[in-house]
Amino acid sequence: MSQIQKLFDGTVLPDIETITGNSGGAVGPTLGNINITGSQGINIVGNPGTHTLDVSLSEPKISGVATTIGAVTADPITFVLATGPGIFTFDAQISGFDSANNLGVGYTLVGAVRTDGITAFLLPGQSLDQFEETGLSAANVQIVVSGNTAIFRVTGVVAHTISWTVTTEYLFGA
Repeated sequence: MSQIQKLFDGTVLPDIETITGNSGGAVGPTLGNINITGSQGINIVGNPGTHTLDVSLSEPKISGVATTIGAVTADPITFVLATGPGIFTFDAQISGFDSANNLGVGYTLVGAVRTDGITAFLLPGQSLDQFEETGLSAANVQIVVSGNTAIFRVTGVVAHTISWTVTTEYLFGA
C-alpha cells in the first residue's frame, strides 16, 4: 500500500511509486499499488516490511556453455545431486553452432538419475531427439554420472569448433 511522506516543513511529497526493470519501468497511480505478476513458470513473492520481491522459477533450471575443438568431449553442466536419496528427472535443450562453417545442431534430451545420497545411478532409456546438419552429424550429447553428480556431456566433430549451450529443467522427488 502506498504511503504519504510529509517533510518537516509540512510539505507533502507526491505519492508516486516507480519500479525499474531490465527494460522499461512502471509508475504507480497516485493512490494505488503497482501489481507485479509472474507467468510461464516465474514466481514472484513479496517480503512485507523489506521493500523487496523474490523472483524465482517454479521449476529449477540450470544452464551451461562449453566449446569443443575437434572430436573431443566437454561437460557444459556438472550438477551435484542431493545428499539424501531421491530421483532427478531432466528435460534438456542443447544447441551447438560452428560459426566458421555456419553449421548447427540441436537436441532435446530427457533422462533420469537416482541418487542414494552418495552415488548417482543413471536410469536406462534416455530419450534423445536429434536435429543435425550433415556436416555435424557425428556430434553427440548424453547424460553421464560420476560420483554423486549428473553430467551433461557433448561430443564435438573432427575439424569443427562447436560452441555449445545447454539448459535443463529438473524435477526432484524423494
